[in-house]
Amino acid sequence: MNRFAPQTTNNFYPDLETGVGGYPAVNHRHRELDFAQPGHDVAEESIRFATRRSFLGLVLVAASEKGICAILLGDDANCLGAELRSRFRKATLIAGGAGFQEVAAKVVHAVETLGSKLDLPLDLRGTEFQRRVWQALREIPVGATATYKEIAAKIGSFAAAQDVGEACAANALAVVVPCHRVVRADRSLAGYRWGIDRKRALLQKEQEAWPEPGTLFHALAMLLREKVKREFCFTYS
Repeated sequence: MNRFAPQTTNNFYPDLETGVGGYPAVNHRHRELDFAQPGHDVAEESIRFATRRSFLGLVLVAASEKGICAILLGDDANCLGAELRSRFRKATLIAGGAGFQEVAAKVVHAVETLGSKLDLPLDLRGTEFQRRVWQALREIPVGATATYKEIAAKIGSFAAAQDVGEACAANALAVVVPCHRVVRADRSLAGYRWGIDRKRALLQKEQEAWPEPGTLFHALAMLLREKVKREFCFTYS
């Protein structure tokens, strides 16, 4: 049995209809997810890729001339290759040689190592809104989470939580752009592009560490931890 079953519908982030600041969400529930972004899928470009194993299953790492453009999770190499093709429809996909295997190994190390930083350039492709969401995700400390509403509020957008969820679903760089750290308003787990069990496994591993300082989410995370600590002390004092 597949331990990390992927999402099987286009609706990766269900039950996110409530807007931010009273604004209603746009209903995208039946819209097909199109990973190819107009103007960002470059004709005749070459993308190298390699697949390696990790505690999350297989990891497909792909890079353009600009940097790492995809980190995909799965259990079947052919399915991962098909997803890569769906994201870069005009590119020539080339299996990476020994040199690229070293690059892929660095990426997998970053995926598997708690709190590590990937010292490689990234080639993030998406709309302006998606890029703003992805940047906000990268500011969530290891061990902490943020809600879809909090992400929307942080980027100063009137977009709904559903729109943030769709930006998370369009993310092509698993773990490095940590969309797995986004949860529902009640802190329960919403969907995940590469399977809810992978999201749970990642969060369980990350929550072994404290949040890092220096982000806008840090103060909120520390307040929550202090609240839990006070309640614990009150209960057992």
